[in-house]
Amino acid sequence: MKFLLEKLGDEQMKILLMLAWSLWKSRNGLLFEHKARTPPMVIQVASKLMMDYKLDNASPAGGIIGQRHVELVRWK
Repeated sequence: MKFLLEKLGDEQMKILLMLAWSLWKSRNGLLFEHKARTPPMVIQVASKLMMDYKLDNASPAGGIIGQRHVELVRWK
């Protein structure tokens, strides 16, 4: 993992993580729901996740916002 952190840029690391998550979700879908995904489907899901991530984190000026405001709700 240290090698990847040193060699990959931020954008490449985000893509790798989206692909890894998509593969994991595909694996779980096959094991628990008996739903198979083809490799192009896995890549399409990862690509959509990356696009959604960028849209959700884009500022109105076209830059990237550091953090989004999230309201924390606690059980009483």
